[in-house]
Amino acid sequence: MSLVTPRKGYKSVESNYKKKIEIPKDWTFEPIGSKINILSGFPFDSKNFDKEIGLPLIRIRDLANTDTKIRYNGNFLKEFTINSGDLLVGMDGEFRPYLWKGNLSLLNQRVCKITTSNDDILNQNFIFYSIKKGLFHYELINIGTTVIHISKTNIEKIKIPLPSLPEQQKIANILSNVDNLIESTGKVITHSKKVKTGLMQKLLTRGIGHVTFKKVPWLFGKEIEIPEEWDFETMEIITSQITYGLTVRPKFVEKGIPLISAREIRTGKINFLDAPKISKEDFSNLSNKCKGTNNDLFFSKTGTIGYVAKVETLEDFAITQNIASLSPKSNKIISEFFEWVLHSNYFRKSCFRTINTTTIMDLQLGELGKINVCVPPLPEQQKIATILSNIDSKITSQEQYKEKLEKLKKSLMQKLLTGEVRV
Repeated sequence: MSLVTPRKGYKSVESNYKKKIEIPKDWTFEPIGSKINILSGFPFDSKNFDKEIGLPLIRIRDLANTDTKIRYNGNFLKEFTINSGDLLVGMDGEFRPYLWKGNLSLLNQRVCKITTSNDDILNQNFIFYSIKKGLFHYELINIGTTVIHISKTNIEKIKIPLPSLPEQQKIANILSNVDNLIESTGKVITHSKKVKTGLMQKLLTRGIGHVTFKKVPWLFGKEIEIPEEWDFETMEIITSQITYGLTVRPKFVEKGIPLISAREIRTGKINFLDAPKISKEDFSNLSNKCKGTNNDLFFSKTGTIGYVAKVETLEDFAITQNIASLSPKSNKIISEFFEWVLHSNYFRKSCFRTINTTTIMDLQLGELGKINVCVPPLPEQQKIATILSNIDSKITSQEQYKEKLEKLKKSLMQKLLTGEVRV
């Protein structure tokens, strides 16, 4: 076996993965058991559980939240109280460390709290970032068991590269700052999505700047008011065709023509790359209704109802029967506006009222054609579609930024926690 000499200023150690890694010579590498205290949660009596009264009770399912589903209304020992910022680990299932972000709570069984035994040696937030890899490794080696458990001893045996306390603090601060950016961006995304939902509800039923309204039938026997100038038409009236695709299971080939089902439109875009393929010969024998057409809108009608995607390709592809292919009439409704209608909560609720649930959920094309839609004049449709598209673009940009931050954090953890980059 050949030996690789560590680079200057570094030494080779055996990691939790039984592989050799390099860490700075002035760092130590040893189990954390002697430097931490681990408190296992208490088996609180379920007869004192309450949904409203008492202190929040932290169970594994609550670790990623700021509040809990259950409260404990009974006597307890103070040592099992948890404060915001405490480091917690679930001891069943997925082993992820969390810094509790809720208020004063109680530590339930199968959750543990980790604290430093000496603040002059080990920084609390540094532990949080360092033990992630060790816990993940334990999860990997236990894949295949029905329920995975971890014990205090397992955690105590985790080895972490340990720099001086000042360097620990710098590393923890850098990673915490990135985490804060990720969290704040996530909150912006959540808020933007709520604004988008509210705008959709308002714009698709009330429009822009209207003062006179008329009543039309709505869901559950109710009525709503829509602008006087708007039409209230069925899907049959505003579309030139409503069809569905292939009804029999074809023979798949390694290379050929993509066959698109609801699975390939779940993200709002059509995933041609990963779709199963059929031969060109089989494709040529299909009827036109089984073939995709540019600018059509796809709506999943079987199984999971409501996935929407617009066709934006001139390449050949086929569709299955669990997709409804919709061609809007250009003199009635523009494609961009129609797509937002299909995404709306009202439209989905209308679909669920008519679905056939004898075996699996299935929306019959005849029933789909009977659903009513609010139809503004074409210029207003364009304005509404532009407003909603703009906010959607902002959300996409925010999500891309969050994704970049998450990749940055992953890279920083790898480099900072091993000393590859010094601070």
